[in-house]
Amino acid sequence: SATSAALDASGLSGHANGAKLSITRAWWGLAGSVEIQFKGASSDTHALRLAGSGEYVGGPAIKNGATNGTATSGDLESIGASATGFIILELRKDASFTA
Repeated sequence: SATSAALDASGLSGHANGAKLSITRAWWGLAGSVEIQFKGASSDTHALRLAGSGEYVGGPAIKNGATNGTATSGDLESIGASATGFIILELRKDASFTA
């Protein structure tokens, strides 16, 4: 499996250390599978495991439960197992963002 950064949260407008993102909706079409994780200061936490095609809409937001205190905390990471395709995530900033 290969791990890669899916989103650098510190590159978003208004980011501050400790800021977190929640996943509000997702759409995907994959051959293989991908796990999306919230990157934490000491350990990463599972957000979603995706395979095939589908959507996550209308449910509660998937909150970032990772310990978050550094610039890389709050990033999203993807771990793919021979995966090709697409993933679209809609995210919500928490109150720690200034914009």
